Amino acid sequence: MSGSPLPDPLESGDHEAKGTGNVLRSEGTLQSDTLEQTSADASDTVTVLVRRSASGLDQRFTVKRFEQMKVLDLLVAIQRTADSSIAFRYSCRVAMCGTCALRVDGHAVLACQTSVPAGTDPVHLAPLAGFPVLRDLVVDMRPFFERWAHIVPYVVPFANATEPARILPNSPEREVIDPALDCITCGVCYSSCSVSGNQWDFLGPAALNRAMVLTADSRDSIGADRLRRIGSADGVDRCHYISACTSYCPKGLDPFSAILRLRKWRITGEYPAGASPSTDSRTDSNAETKSQLGQV
Repeated sequence: MSGSPLPDPLESGDHEAKGTGNVLRSEGTLQSDTLEQTSADASDTVTVLVRRSASGLDQRFTVKRFEQMKVLDLLVAIQRTADSSIAFRYSCRVAMCGTCALRVDGHAVLACQTSVPAGTDPVHLAPLAGFPVLRDLVVDMRPFFERWAHIVPYVVPFANATEPARILPNSPEREVIDPALDCITCGVCYSSCSVSGNQWDFLGPAALNRAMVLTADSRDSIGADRLRRIGSADGVDRCHYISACTSYCPKGLDPFSAILRLRKWRITGEYPAGASPSTDSRTDSNAETKSQLGQV
């Protein structure tokens, strides 16, 4: 075959392209005049309403539909053929990086993972709830990661440990930890939560899920301190037990159960091995650990 190869419609990158698109205001909605209907048959196209930060209104686009179409395909098509100024994020395209999170018809999802079924029209795209909007569909993730950092999201080993930890695959702690791994810090659970999604003070499902994982880990030396942290006013007791975090997690995790487990450990004192008062006392001479906690 001759000719230049077609460009990849999903090249990775942080898409905050510069440019201007001509728009017409119509009945409270922005109407793009740069993308025309590509087929007389309406079933061959999909109408996309994108919330624009500059106006606070939705901008309407019409995109050619194809099989196995994802929401990310809609955004790439709009940026390349209609309005290069539209801002959104994506990177891996395989639901691993978490950067393409947004709301589709009011529900927080990953754009690269969410299909556009035949007959779906229109599709409404908006930024994640609970975050300051930087531009269009791009949000400031700092509120999420500030809460993530508060629970010390990494293992702090015992200062006097001399041997590598030996944890069997079928050990009780692995049965607790394994189902809660694989969080990609996308913010979908945070946005879907009725508390954090409304920008109220709450550590959020992702941070609490991570706290549970580390508290259950026998290699970690600060489990008791971490339980005190999640017992603060913005901790586990702020959860309203609606479990939207579990319903919308794109990786199939269950942060709601992690929150319930943390609350039980804190109230009953039935700590897992890594969080028992006896192990916590072993860190008193660990100056490095105290320094790490003081920085958070």
